[in-house]
Amino acid sequence: MRGKRRIREKRLKKGGWKILEDGKFNGKHRLVLEGPDGNQVVIEAPTRPRAYLKAEKELLAVK
Repeated sequence: MRGKRRIREKRLKKGGWKILEDGKFNGKHRLVLEGPDGNQVVIEAPTRPRAYLKAEKELLAVK
């Protein structure tokens, strides 16, 4: 793992989110996360680092 992605992954896990799926789907990178209350969120982005950035911004409200 590389630096920024690793840090974002740690922040998501500390926030109570669990990574269920992390892979390519229809040419985009797909990240499926399960929240602390059991709901699932699907994040799609062109690349893996952007998927983690998008997840961090949406789920943890990081600017």
